[in-house]
Amino acid sequence: MILDDHPNEILQNQLYRLDSSLIVFKRIDLCLNYVRSTVHIHPLILVTVNALGRQIVPEIHSDNRLNSVFIYCTTNGDKIKWTTKYNKIKLVTMNVSGVINSIRNEYVYDNTLLWHLVCLDDRNDKELQGHLYELDPSMSIFDQFDTCQKYFNSANNVMKPTILVSINKMGRQFVPEIHSNEQLKAIYIFVCPGTNNDQKINWTKKYNKVQLYCVLFNLVLTSFPCRLNACAPILIN
Repeated sequence: MILDDHPNEILQNQLYRLDSSLIVFKRIDLCLNYVRSTVHIHPLILVTVNALGRQIVPEIHSDNRLNSVFIYCTTNGDKIKWTTKYNKIKLVTMNVSGVINSIRNEYVYDNTLLWHLVCLDDRNDKELQGHLYELDPSMSIFDQFDTCQKYFNSANNVMKPTILVSINKMGRQFVPEIHSNEQLKAIYIFVCPGTNNDQKINWTKKYNKVQLYCVLFNLVLTSFPCRLNACAPILIN
């Protein structure tokens, strides 16, 4: 469930992809009433936005049905000392992807897939990301090199063979750093049409895990192998 008096469509849409039964509240009293008066089969996860977190957490923190709280801030989130008193608060962040990744890493793990998708995208391409989520609902998405690197370096995170989808120049910058990782089995690089990068593909020949380099994202979507070792490198510009 999410408590947000000024609904953030981007955040809500991403949360819906994680849980289609997401409930949205604009008022604290209605959220409290739902938690206290409704029979819940599963433990509850609460995402709050801005100052609403500070208002509702003291009221709800001791409720056994509440499992964890994630606080998303759209303004400067430096006034967070109060959160240290509440151990159910797992994250305070100004980054939507931080909220989504944290919830996914703690609670969502799709055992039906033989591989896991990781997307590195500093352009926040919602259309491509949406299609990738359809392939892997537990996809991890990063907009910075260092956080993606930490993810790959954590043995607890990378449990399955991993496919990396990288957007634009982030691929050229990040692939040399991550190519030798044993869990990384394939790399797909999507280049937005009209960018300066879409003709510069010679560097990819040095990295045999780069399976595809293209300017059409539908090619990315249709090129994932059923088995990770099933396809040879393809270069398209």
